[in-house]
Amino acid sequence: MLQRATLMGEGSVLYARLALPPAEKSEGASERARWEAFERWLELSLQHIEDDDGTVISFGHDHLSCFFTDTGAGLSSAVALQEFAFGTRSRELPVLDSRIGMSRGQIEMPKWQVKPGSRARSVTGLLGPPAQRAGDLSQVAASGAILLDTNVLDDLSLRWVGSEVGHARGWQGADYLGPVREARVSVHAAPLTFHEFLWSGDNLMDPSPEPAPEKGQRARGWLNRWNGSQNATIDSEEGEIFSTSTKFMIGSERIEPKQRVFFLTLPPTKGGLRRAAAVLAIDSVVEGDIVNVFPDRRYAFVRTTDGHGQTQDVFLHADDNDWPLEAGDRVVFRVGENPRGAAAKDARVLETAEWE
Repeated sequence: MLQRATLMGEGSVLYARLALPPAEKSEGASERARWEAFERWLELSLQHIEDDDGTVISFGHDHLSCFFTDTGAGLSSAVALQEFAFGTRSRELPVLDSRIGMSRGQIEMPKWQVKPGSRARSVTGLLGPPAQRAGDLSQVAASGAILLDTNVLDDLSLRWVGSEVGHARGWQGADYLGPVREARVSVHAAPLTFHEFLWSGDNLMDPSPEPAPEKGQRARGWLNRWNGSQNATIDSEEGEIFSTSTKFMIGSERIEPKQRVFFLTLPPTKGGLRRAAAVLAIDSVVEGDIVNVFPDRRYAFVRTTDGHGQTQDVFLHADDNDWPLEAGDRVVFRVGENPRGAAAKDARVLETAEWE
């Protein structure tokens, strides 16, 4: 029997669409470690939702949905989920592809009551337009994004919400809010109107116009192992293995196994593995040249070059580095990460740089 009156009233729905990172290897131990890492993320997330007085409706390897009577608490949990997923609170957690939509309105939480003696269990779910819009927003969201249905702002004080990146930059209130946007889940669907909540400091739904590399595609992964003193292999996030060498590494010729890296893909030589070039390791200190500056939007790009002349342009935001900068400036910086890839941190013009 379907019981509709279990919960009815105004509230906010958070729907997170999830995708686990690929296993580093196909071996059973690696696959178990992958799931254990995901379970740690899930435990952290569920605990935060409980602490924010949210009600978890359902979860699995591909989604998490919950209900909040307090919209601010719901957004706090959404930020925590993304921060957990991108490792800003624990470097041991994998980068999980999490895309979140939130909507608010009249919610029904019916319960399916099974027949007495049945082996099945009673289950609950969410019905109503807000539940559908939250799911649809998660479907159109970019990786790492939090999309807020415009009706969410009717019951939200931005004064009380924020993120670790935003706090570090001194952001408050509307600093976190992107412009009103529209998107459709299909050509036949009605448009969704939303704001992006800029928890990461970047507009993930409107990527900055990064210069395209002349060769290869951008990728990221982990250094797998060294094959002698000069050659190594890298596992990409998509599960492909790449070969590389010290000449393809920027800033540090000796990267530790399991170190997270960003690189460009090159074709294989003599039928072997595809190659990883312009390899940048997280937390390494490297030099580069400012090649593009966008003063109105307060960001620039710094070009780094490996020993074979392959280049990778790294995003640089004013809030995390010396500013202003001009094209042609030589800078030294530490390699950081944002949800889209490598990002420059603590950049200083080389003549004035002081590094320990």
